[in-house]
Amino acid sequence: MRIIYPHNKHYLTFDTAMKQRFGHKMIKLCLNAGFTCPNRDGTAGTGGCIYCTASGSGDFAGTPTQSITEQLRTEAKRMQNKWPDEHYIAYFQANTNTYTTPEHLLSLCREAAAFPGVEAISIATRPDCLPPEMINCLQTISEQIPLFLELGLQTVFDKTAERIHRGYPFETFLSGYAALCAKQIPVTIHLINGLPGESPRKCLPQRRQSPHFVRLVSNCTCFMSWKIHRSPYNIMQIRFHCYQKKNMLRSSVSKSLDSIRIQ
Repeated sequence: MRIIYPHNKHYLTFDTAMKQRFGHKMIKLCLNAGFTCPNRDGTAGTGGCIYCTASGSGDFAGTPTQSITEQLRTEAKRMQNKWPDEHYIAYFQANTNTYTTPEHLLSLCREAAAFPGVEAISIATRPDCLPPEMINCLQTISEQIPLFLELGLQTVFDKTAERIHRGYPFETFLSGYAALCAKQIPVTIHLINGLPGESPRKCLPQRRQSPHFVRLVSNCTCFMSWKIHRSPYNIMQIRFHCYQKKNMLRSSVSKSLDSIRIQ
């Protein structure tokens, strides 16, 4: 049976999911906390991933010389004309936001949570920057304010990962993902659809997992959409068009967890 979600879509968008959870539209305010990345400073590599911009994919984030409060104030003011209601997700976007001490991250998140209108926090990071003490820190944050953790996976294929200079193997992702799920921290997985060498036929049987959200980039250039499965730790339901044809891609990731059902 085909499921039609709000606005005649074949998937539940992130926007709609947030309205269902919080009761109103949520606006992301993008932040740059001034972190770097292990794939830039020589720990895992240099130069960064080939799909990452010079700003650490934080081109629309705030200015790292400003405090978190100042960045939130600037971003909120910029959004006022389009979305005057103050219901915000403070999004630590640029670079790797767990590539720091737990104490520092906790302090930044508490500062963000204290800003008027911030109702949730989203943190973008890499699975190779999730040591046990950081996982515990994230759990502490999630107990104080709704938290979403965003992991840049891009592909489940290690050969492709080497080609795009991701800097860690798929098994590292599985380990970090499992640690977050054990603490019941909602996870967003970033995937790129159409990387060189990955045909629709190759992508369809990818190993499976059930993240809370998937962020998909189509053909490495066009951002398509956020998707969410209907309930945590259940079956993710996704449908979209890829490669400019009506092919459906099974998006993600582990042979050990729930399968993905495409409606």
